[in-house]
Amino acid sequence: MKKLNEKISVFFNLAKQKISKAREALTPKANELKEKTKTKIQQTGEYLAPKAEDLKEKAKTKIQQTGEYLAPKAEELKEKTKTKIQQTGEYLAPKAKELKEKAKIKIQQTGEYLAPKAKELKEKTKIKIQQTGEYLAPKAEELKEKAKAKIQQTGEYLAPKVEKFIKYIVPITCLILLLFCTAFFSGIFSNNKNLYVISIGVPTYKNHYNMDMPRNQEDAERISDILRRAEGVFSNVYYETIAEHGMASNGNVEKAINRVYRRARKSDVVLIYISSHGKKHKDGEYLLLLYDFSKEKIYKTGFRAKNLIKEPKIKTIVWIDACESEAAAKDLIDNKVDLLVSSSENECPYSDWRGSAFTNTLLEGLSCRADFDKNGIVSLQEITTYVVKNVYGQIALNPVKRISDVDLVKCRY
Repeated sequence: MKKLNEKISVFFNLAKQKISKAREALTPKANELKEKTKTKIQQTGEYLAPKAEDLKEKAKTKIQQTGEYLAPKAEELKEKTKTKIQQTGEYLAPKAKELKEKAKIKIQQTGEYLAPKAKELKEKTKIKIQQTGEYLAPKAEELKEKAKAKIQQTGEYLAPKVEKFIKYIVPITCLILLLFCTAFFSGIFSNNKNLYVISIGVPTYKNHYNMDMPRNQEDAERISDILRRAEGVFSNVYYETIAEHGMASNGNVEKAINRVYRRARKSDVVLIYISSHGKKHKDGEYLLLLYDFSKEKIYKTGFRAKNLIKEPKIKTIVWIDACESEAAAKDLIDNKVDLLVSSSENECPYSDWRGSAFTNTLLEGLSCRADFDKNGIVSLQEITTYVVKNVYGQIALNPVKRISDVDLVKCRY
């Protein structure tokens, strides 16, 4: 092994010496070649410079000659065009004048022809009116006399009747009208009740694109559309759908709810549907995550469920299709709120390729599958029972608290 190492060392030393000698021999050659290349480049540049200058001057001269050649041609073409336009104008001017004169003569002839015809028709009409008046005058006078006699006879016949009517019937009629007005304005005679629908869908998010749910917009629009069947149940139905991209923000939803509660009376019903993301906060408060919420400031930017209700004395129905939505019960339940939610406090709503099971079942029920008593109307109790019964895998779909039932939509059998 030691001999092998010595041989390798000798070999490396020899190789090193060879490389050193080769470098010493090649260095002047390389320097010489470098200088020759530099000189060649310089000579080529000196040779080509006057050629390039000469070519540049020739091109400049050619351009100038072309311009000098084309200038008179362009001027000649311009003059010919001008002459042609002038000749065309001179040719057409008398034609136009002739046509104008012919039209003027034709109009004058037409006027002269029609004038006597119009005058003749006017005279005939005047005579006809006069004859009609002369014929009808005695008829009208005769009819007037007959009517006068009939009125006199009727008056003589009705006078005692009217006196008796005034004495007995008028007081009774006034009493009936008074009772009718009292019943009407107290709400006994007429069910003067309005429905206000606010349908909210959040399809996109300003700060969190990975949370976008385009179907939410479609769900909100379908809920608004199906509730148009309430128009036969309530005196008036007012709709507001907030579902387009960027519209379902905290500010817009707050304004819509305030508008509705300013208009609604104590006898009216407010129905609020929401399809969005939702989150139960650590303190137990339920937050709806609308378009402009931020994960970093979720408590500050989330929409508090309790802000859905502005007037506890007005009956309000709230349907929430969002994760952990049962947590909203704590903030919403009082003696006027009927709450139906899509999930428990610790889960998200069930959905499949058709979308949200909760909203789809709501729509099915409102389409009259929930009309259990077959009276042609789906009530709040019926739709609640239908959703609780038919939504697969939900454990929170129970009517949380309800004071009275409300008829919602008419069926179209």
